[in-house]
Parts: sequence; C-alpha cells; structure tokens
Amino acid sequence: MQFKFKVALSIFSMMSLTACQNMYQHATYPNEAALVSNAAKNGLTAEISLNYQQAFQNLREAYNYCIAYTRDEDMVFTDNKFEPDFEMGTLFARTGKGAYLYKMSVEGLKNNQTRLTLFLPKEFVGAEGRFQQDIQRALGQDPKCNGKLTAQNPK
Repeated sequence: MQFKFKVALSIFSMMSLTACQNMYQHATYPNEAALVSNAAKNGLTAEISLNYQQAFQNLREAYNYCIAYTRDEDMVFTDNKFEPDFEMGTLFARTGKGAYLYKMSVEGLKNNQTRLTLFLPKEFVGAEGRFQQDIQRALGQDPKCNGKLTAQNPK
C-alpha cells in the first residue's frame, strides 16, 4: 500500500513539474510587441500617488533583487529604460534566450501621480495578484524586495 502511494505521489509530482515548466515555456514572447499584443487584460493599469522617478527607482531595485536570477542552464535578467524627457520609464524581464516575460511602463502624470501599466502574458496565472505586488514595489513597500540593494551597497 505504501509503495503505491509513493508511486502515485511521484507521478503527480512529475506531472506538476512538467506543467510548471510548460507554463514557463509558453508564457513568454519573442519581442516586446508580441508581449504587449498578447497581454492579460491588454495590460493592467493603476495610478499611484508618487513621483514617477521614485516609482521607477523602487521597481528597478525590487526587480533586480527579487526577479533576476541565474542558474546553470537558466537565467532571467531585468532591463530598463528611463526617459526623463518623456517623463516615463520601462522595465522588462527576459529569459537568457531573449524571450519577454513581462513589461512594466511607468508614466509621470500631473500632481506627483504615476500611471503603472503591467503587461504579462495572457497565460500568466495570478496576473492581478502580481500587479498588486508590483504596485507595492513601486511605492517602495515590499519588505522582501525594496531597500535590499541600498542596504547591501550604500552609495
């Protein structure tokens, strides 16, 4: 009886792992345009009460600390583009092979307001929860991701 349980548990675990790997493989797009055109809800958008420059910096720090990683055969890196002339910034995460995982747009509005727009693949499970987490990161309020790099590498 115990042997059958172990076999069933092993099969279930392997199926779950395969499902996660397949989700990861299919939840990427080869370029920014493909990601945006296939984004969940055509992009999740919210406005926050914070200067766009600070929101951008908070997200950049959080993504570098909590999103980017490298393993022997796998890596995810974050990239960003800050454009003060347009009062906006863009942050990306891509696989080592260059496929896009997400895009975050940060736009400055009037009166110290910022519009955040997160583009995640339609297949991404929990997109709304991820967006709420990124809002906290933009505000500098994610204790797991914000303030980590500054504390380790003070200027």
